[in-house]
Amino acid sequence: MRIIKTMEDISLLRQAGALSPVLPDETEHQLTTVYENVNEGASIEEFSLRDIGPIVVLEPGDNVRDLEEIGLNSEDGGPLGAASEWVELMERDGQKFYSLVIVLNNEYAINIYCPPDAADDEALQWLEEQAGTA
Repeated sequence: MRIIKTMEDISLLRQAGALSPVLPDETEHQLTTVYENVNEGASIEEFSLRDIGPIVVLEPGDNVRDLEEIGLNSEDGGPLGAASEWVELMERDGQKFYSLVIVLNNEYAINIYCPPDAADDEALQWLEEQAGTA
């Protein structure tokens, strides 16, 4: 699991080649969009999602039902037990991934990107149902 809060986080992931090529671009677009909507004078290089909710990219091997690091624990089923604001299947340059947003309160939301290979069969079926692609 990669937790992204700043442009520097995205730059480091890009440099390390830690994510498939389209996900750093997608997360940068999402961070920029949030920045443009809530910017209070800081430059984008200084801007952080720390207080308003991170962007999370799941990877193969992550336990999708236990994301305690971002407040979604196993007792509740992780994101599968949370009330998602929306779930959609996205495709960029031939790569598919799910985007889901979980709003925890009026000022804090978590945006999770989940490539299909990061979810088990049951979680993938849940994502498909939520996205309306099942």
